[in-house]
Amino acid sequence: MVLESHFGQKIKLLSKKFIFPINFSKLLFRRRSRRIFSEKLISLKDISHLLRLSYGKVKIGENYFSTVPSAGAIYPLHIYILSLNTELENGIYHYYFTNDWVDKIKTDSNLWQKIKELVYGSNLEGIPNFYLCITVDFEELTAKYGERGYRFALIEGGHLGQNIMLVAESMNLNIVGLGGYYDKALAKLININYQNEKIIYVMAVGKI
Repeated sequence: MVLESHFGQKIKLLSKKFIFPINFSKLLFRRRSRRIFSEKLISLKDISHLLRLSYGKVKIGENYFSTVPSAGAIYPLHIYILSLNTELENGIYHYYFTNDWVDKIKTDSNLWQKIKELVYGSNLEGIPNFYLCITVDFEELTAKYGERGYRFALIEGGHLGQNIMLVAESMNLNIVGLGGYYDKALAKLININYQNEKIIYVMAVGKI
């Protein structure tokens, strides 16, 4: 389902039903960084499960929290999906934990060529189905915690990154974290204000 939003469109996430195929202890020990990707298409349903389980909304009483702990319950993290071989059009999408949709930022038929120039990934085998960019909006976090807010942001990014990797492993998706990228150029590509919002983690995700 596609609706209008301030980004242009918001695309509803699909089915909320998901059963983990293995128990949690096995999942923890099986998790690995995997760099081999096939040409199989990833569905919007799979993307929906990955986003909801990794960074979804949890209602407790009258308050909303997330599957990720956050200093002061500020939740400064955002996820940008760079779609290359999924049921979404090739392009860039945004997800925030309070929403049950992804916002379409822009489509881009030449996205893979641009990513190759901005994200170091010479050891990848095949083309990932999509990339995830985790960003932090520092404004509210540092207003409350000062410079310590930067530390809290990195800790929170680690929590989210681990969630994503464990959920991906449970779904038989290959995933690897990437630390080499051109910060400002990649921020421009995904259309964020680099003065206030920074990319702190990039991941390549794909089918086995």
